[in-house]
Amino acid sequence: MMLTVLNVIAVLVLAVYALHQGILLFIYLLLRRRPPARPSGTVRPLPPVTVQLPLYNERYVAERIIASASALDYPRDLLQIQVLDDSTDDTSRIAAHAVQNIAERGIDITFIHRDHRDGYKAGALANGLRTASGELVAIFDADFIPPRDFLQRVVNQAAAFDDPRVGFVQTRWGHLNRDSSILTGAQAALLDMSFIIDQSVRSRLGLKMNFNGSGGVWRREAIESAGGWQADTLTEDLDLSYRAQINGWRGRYLSDVVCPGELPDNVLAFKVQQARWTRGSVQCVRKLFPRIARSDMPWWHKLAACVHISGYFSNLAVLLLALVTPLMLLDPGSLSHRPAWYGAVSTIATLPVLSMLAAQWAQGRTLQFLRVMPAAVILGVGMSLSDSLAVIAGLLRATSGKFIRTPKSADLPGAQPVAGKPEPHTKPVYRLQPDWTARAEMLLGIYALAVCLQAAVQGAWLSVLPALFYAVSFLGVALGQIMPALRLQLRERAQRTRMKSGLPSLK
Repeated sequence: MMLTVLNVIAVLVLAVYALHQGILLFIYLLLRRRPPARPSGTVRPLPPVTVQLPLYNERYVAERIIASASALDYPRDLLQIQVLDDSTDDTSRIAAHAVQNIAERGIDITFIHRDHRDGYKAGALANGLRTASGELVAIFDADFIPPRDFLQRVVNQAAAFDDPRVGFVQTRWGHLNRDSSILTGAQAALLDMSFIIDQSVRSRLGLKMNFNGSGGVWRREAIESAGGWQADTLTEDLDLSYRAQINGWRGRYLSDVVCPGELPDNVLAFKVQQARWTRGSVQCVRKLFPRIARSDMPWWHKLAACVHISGYFSNLAVLLLALVTPLMLLDPGSLSHRPAWYGAVSTIATLPVLSMLAAQWAQGRTLQFLRVMPAAVILGVGMSLSDSLAVIAGLLRATSGKFIRTPKSADLPGAQPVAGKPEPHTKPVYRLQPDWTARAEMLLGIYALAVCLQAAVQGAWLSVLPALFYAVSFLGVALGQIMPALRLQLRERAQRTRMKSGLPSLK
């Protein structure tokens, strides 16, 4: 009976978040043929803009983002570029060299290096703001490539800041490497659901939305009046955007302005990124829920805001289902105890998949989505352990935790330094190592696989597929971390052996 209760609770929690996604999808479909109204504020001369480029050990992409920022089409007397570098490797030398070359062309660009990481990205942005000259502040992470007309489209053509109530503008993320693998395709599908469905609906309805950390522009006054960048969460972007909106500012989303960025190209990097986003969002729940409750916004705005920023709690429900469902499959009696409405509620949980499909359909990528959809679902289940641990850490630990950067690829166009080889004392290879959670995910996969085999032996064929799904999810995520690390270790061992034998190194 206890298994049934836990199963029903998990399904109900998932249904709440899935229903929220379904409502956003329904509204999106209603509004998709109605273009957003142009702001009714007073058109005025173009404002000065500061572009901030936060860097931390980004030797493969530092020059690319600096070059992209310097190529932005905006009046030179109104544009300032800040390279905010906290690097501990040769990225600092590469970035400084690129900044010097660009400054010699008469572009207002400065290199600001900190010899510490206090406050991580939030600390770097706040430090740069002290000397920023812009009324507006555009922010691009190192793995993004803003199009040349980005500022013109946001500030001039869309007149995004002509409404004096708008505190920040977020644009849609594109994906430089979405077709590189099934993994990057699945990530793109997950992100597109957020950017094409969620953000557009929230912006159109005037609901609270979030700045996504890159590919957006802030009004400096909004940053300062909301208390500035703060480092007590790992998602400083979500934190500031909600504080600003609670303070009376509005966010605006431009779906037709696309700023492409790089997706993590391996399972471990994606897992680390998701854990950071999860922990930071839960920290924002602790910090912002009381402020939302005390605010004067309508009750349904409060409800939408709370569901929005607490979305990662759904990982706890997914993990709970993964733990109890296989056991229930071996006990048909527990399945019969589920309430009559269980099937209908379970169906609601599929709404996010429909939302992903709608986002891909809007881009003409329906067939591509069908290819990556299984991987997107598998990732959601297979990473539920890591993300659940991040939820718990965000709830229980007072400190924000360490900001672990997502490694960038050296294989994409423009993603290689031209300022020379790394200095001998530097370590330019950024490598993540699987931790104990990879082994735990492996054990969960073996547990589900054992249930699958037991169900097959018992002839309970209807129970085989659900158990197999959980086995594939956890084993896939675990092996996706362990096997690349093992191959790299074997390659390095072979490399050392060849060097000792005087043979040429492996390519």
